[in-house]
Amino acid sequence: MTGPLAQRQLAERQLARLAVLARVLGAGGVLTAFVMATVFGWLLLGDGEAEAAPADLCRLVEAEDLRRIVPQGVESSRTDPWNAVESRAYCEVLSPGTPDGSGEGPRATLYLGLTRHGDTRTGDGWGEAREAFTWSREYAAGDRGAPEDLPGVGEAAFVEVAEESGGAAGGRWVTAEVTVLLGRDLLTVDYSATPTDPARARAVAVAVAERVLGRL
Repeated sequence: MTGPLAQRQLAERQLARLAVLARVLGAGGVLTAFVMATVFGWLLLGDGEAEAAPADLCRLVEAEDLRRIVPQGVESSRTDPWNAVESRAYCEVLSPGTPDGSGEGPRATLYLGLTRHGDTRTGDGWGEAREAFTWSREYAAGDRGAPEDLPGVGEAAFVEVAEESGGAAGGRWVTAEVTVLLGRDLLTVDYSATPTDPARARAVAVAVAERVLGRL
């Protein structure tokens, strides 16, 4: 890749090499560290800061729907303004299982993650978001996965579905993860449940993604 995200990753690798050099140089490393910080700040920061991501992504989904898809769900959310040009928000709803804590019975987890991109000196927020989406899809396809495109969801979207052991009554956990590009936003919805089937997990993840997109 040669887009803005790739350029940033290249800059970070160069800075890592400079950090090693700074340790070797000893006292001279102070000057090197200053140069590193200046270069990195110039590359990363731009004229336009990212708009703040929603403080509580869970509130973008109806409470009744959350109770239905995540039994006895416990919510937590946070924001992570990683830097001036990426505003991130996360929400997670976890099902503890049955009231006695045995871990039997229906259980589910729902994770929402949103990254809102701003402008950098190597590209604008729109380009940054598209570069990140492209990288995510390439990674999913290269990780022995089979991402399926979702026409009509956002500007571009794909879903992955997987199963693993350890579910209720000796069954399996089914996980569906949706990644969506919309404007400067990159949204991830990850839904895991047991017992369930791949079709239902996929339908839930897609429906939640569409609900969140409609309220951003």
